Order: sequence, then structure tokens, then C-alpha cells
Amino acid sequence: MSACPRPAPGASRRAYIVLASAEILHEVMWSFCNPVNTPVQTRVTSSRHSSIKRLGAAGTPHVLGLRRVVRPWLLLVSLCVVDAQLLRAQPTVLFHENMGSPAGNTAVSTHLFENSSELSFAGNADVRTTSASTGYASASGAGNVYLTSSGDKWFEISGISTIGYAPESFTLSFGAHKSKQESNLTELTLAYRASASDYVWVSLPAQPTGSGTAVWRLITLDTLDLPATNDLSLRWSSVSTSTAFRIDDVTLSATAVPEPSAYAAWCAGAMLVFALFSRRAMRPKRSGESTE
Repeated sequence: MSACPRPAPGASRRAYIVLASAEILHEVMWSFCNPVNTPVQTRVTSSRHSSIKRLGAAGTPHVLGLRRVVRPWLLLVSLCVVDAQLLRAQPTVLFHENMGSPAGNTAVSTHLFENSSELSFAGNADVRTTSASTGYASASGAGNVYLTSSGDKWFEISGISTIGYAPESFTLSFGAHKSKQESNLTELTLAYRASASDYVWVSLPAQPTGSGTAVWRLITLDTLDLPATNDLSLRWSSVSTSTAFRIDDVTLSATAVPEPSAYAAWCAGAMLVFALFSRRAMRPKRSGESTE
């Protein structure tokens, strides 16, 4: 494998990942471009003698020169491919809501939520501290939204901006609790809408029933195809007349579409590495040094 330039001491872990991944991809690409070494015979003659010289097909001077030109370009392409994918692979948390910490049972309309200064909250449910969330990694405890078993309770978060994020990259997670072990939690429904458009309903995965299942759990919905809007609303509703539900720790994340300036930055970095590698690859070979 060719010697790929290494990041300077103290460089970020991401720099190491980019260069290591690019080197691997570069070698794979080169293996497809490089012809199989097939011995050929070249007759060398002079006025005084003649001889047969055996050279590998990939070892002839013009092929070796081609390697020195092509391999740096393959490395540059590899760097661009790997770094572009890493730029897109970094999820961003759009918001996280822990429902605050009320002094007692408080109506949603008057409660101070964690994101009350940035988002809007509505509904006919209330916020309570009883049966605080627990049992999953991000459980915050304290307040949770309580939807009684009256069959008509709802809770909504609005004013969420989804502009600038890749379609179908949204992930929504939230803590959920059911009061009855017989419920599979599908009586709790979720919907979203952009501004004043119609609600789009999302199917929640059925949860286990039976003894010991009336506990807090984290529900995660991957790759949601949410619209690009400055005013996305998420709405939880309960249609159950026998089971009450609680909601806590709502988190929405997505993969941002890189800005042109970000592309320019990683292209500049890739070009720098390319220049360093080209300089190394094009320098004259010392006696006895491998051409690979």
C-alpha cells in the first residue's frame, strides 16, 4: 500500500479517519486501474551484442511514469469522496425538549418548557412530575407531558425549522410511558405538518404487552421524510379511553446539507494533501528504492 501523508501531531481524530479511509479507497481504485503484471520480452540490441530483457508489463518505464501521474489523482478523488461522505454523516440535533420541571400539575398553555423561548407548545394535556422518566439513557426525570385516558388529549410542538437538512435523514426519539400493561402503545398517535397544511400521520411501532411492560421506554423513528419548512409541528394524540400516556425527552436530529463554504474548505484540505503526495510521488527514485 502506498504511503499516504499523515496528519500533523495534534490533528483531529476526523483527519485521521479521512486520510486512512481515503488511502484504502485509493488502493481499491488503483487495483481496478492497474493492469495485471504479465511478463513480456523486449529485445535489446547494440552494435556489439544482443540480449533478451524480461520486464513486467506494469514495470515498463512508460507505465511506471503513468503510475506516478495517476496515483496522486486517484488519491485526490479518494479524499474528496471520503471527506464528502463524512461531512454528510454528521447528524445535528435540531432540538431536545426535557419538558422542564413544574412545581405541580401545570397546563401546557402556561408551563415553561426547556425551549419555550424558541419553540411553541400547545395542547389540552398537562405537565406533571409524577412517574418521572427513567430506564433509558437520556431520561431526564423531572417533568413529563401527561395525556389522560379521556380519549381526546393532545400535545404539540411547533416552530421547528427543518430547512437545510437532507431529506429522509430525520430521526425523532422520545420517551413514552403507558399506564396499562395491556396496551401496545399504538393508541398514542404521532403526526406532523408544515405550517397550516394537513397533518401527516406516522405509525408508531407496537410495543410489548404483558407483565412488567408498563414502564418508560425510548421510541425512535429513523429516516423520517419531513418537509423543509420554518414552522414544522409535531403532534402527539391519545385516542385511548383506558390507558394514559406520558411523553418526555423529545429529540429531533438530521443530517445537514453542507454549505458551499464547507465544500470549499474540505476541497482545499484535499488539494493540500494531494500536493504533498504528488511531490513525494514525482520525486526521482533513489537507487534500490521500490517503484511501488
